[in-house]
Amino acid sequence: MKFYSLPEAKINVVPDQVNIYLGVESLDKDLTVAKTKNDSIVKKVLALTADFKIDPKDVQTDYINVTPRYD
Repeated sequence: MKFYSLPEAKINVVPDQVNIYLGVESLDKDLTVAKTKNDSIVKKVLALTADFKIDPKDVQTDYINVTPRYD
């Protein structure tokens, strides 16, 4: 009979970062109106980062997508 020993280790740590992904969608028949609405919401969301003491270098925006919708 053979016995095998498999080493095991556990470590518990407090996380020091979190990734949060948000999307903002604005709909309007006029592209300028939709973009203005969207920009206003994004500005408010980005302002919240200061309330949570998030360094601006740790925040990024990714892209904007404009797609026509037909009903």
